[in-house]
Amino acid sequence: MAEPAAPVAATTRGPIAAMATVAIAILAAGLVAAFFVFRHADDERARALAAWEGRLGLVAETRTSAIDAWLARQFDELGSLADNEALQLYAATMIEGSREPRRVAEAMAFADYLKNLLAVVAERAGFHGRPTGADANANVRRVGVAGLALVDLAGGIVVATDAMPPLAGPLAEFLAASARGRRALLDLHKGAAGSTSIAFAVPLLVPSGGDSPARQVGWVLGVKEVARELYPLLEQPGAPWTTAEALLVRRAGAGIEYLASTREARGALERVLAFEPDRLAAAYAQANPGGFAIRRDWRAEEVLVTGRAVAGAPWTLERLVATLVTLLDRRDPYSAHHSERTAEVARAPASSISTRSTRRR
Repeated sequence: MAEPAAPVAATTRGPIAAMATVAIAILAAGLVAAFFVFRHADDERARALAAWEGRLGLVAETRTSAIDAWLARQFDELGSLADNEALQLYAATMIEGSREPRRVAEAMAFADYLKNLLAVVAERAGFHGRPTGADANANVRRVGVAGLALVDLAGGIVVATDAMPPLAGPLAEFLAASARGRRALLDLHKGAAGSTSIAFAVPLLVPSGGDSPARQVGWVLGVKEVARELYPLLEQPGAPWTTAEALLVRRAGAGIEYLASTREARGALERVLAFEPDRLAAAYAQANPGGFAIRRDWRAEEVLVTGRAVAGAPWTLERLVATLVTLLDRRDPYSAHHSERTAEVARAPASSISTRSTRRR
């Protein structure tokens, strides 16, 4: 009597097996759909990254070109003075006169002319600034912050504009270490008044005899503060990205030094972090000019970063933009609703699975 039960069990397994097959098929379809959804999201993310690489690279190129051009203009201004034959003759006479007492009167006759010439160029080219300290009537020495000077090879000032900083400390060391016959740059540094400054030097030659370093009798030296002219060059006109940041950085031993930023107090020269290109955006930019990556900035925020080397200076222009997701959601008109569209596509297979499952209950 027990044997007739066997066909019933076999008949029962049939529908269960069929339902399992349908469920597996639906699940597989859902997985395939999800795969293509996420693959689409990955492809869209890759396209967005490529687009941002191009945008940031273009901005970095234009800002670097602006800084390169600014540096070149400073040298050109000093070079025009150094090439002035009257200045060469008068300066050489004054330098010789300082060594020969009988020529002192002759040399001093040129001092006013040279000082006026330097003052005109300093005003036009931005090598000027108000000295710090008390008013001139007070019995307190004021400290110059910017100016132009003609300096002999021994480091003595022949003639200078009124606000020229004292030729001591970094300035004196800079000229003493500069190679004869070549232009020289003293990188961003704390000036005599404590502000961030930069200095340029061009060889001063005697009026005739070729361009041999042996003809050099001194230097045309220019010093200026950088906050008014250099830092604004980091700003990209018309850039709509509120999360964007441009910085100047340089290598400092085993660290990376932040020189200027479009988002922070500028010119502090007080932030130095470990040189870790695999982690830190600034270090990556300095180590990989022209590269593009996702790294973390000094605030530990994830950013897109690209960098360019500045010609003629040990700086790297670093361009940062906050995380891809933040940027896409805020700025990109195509991808602004990317998350919503992906969610809608992802909900389709999920909804299908849910509907079919409900119908079979």
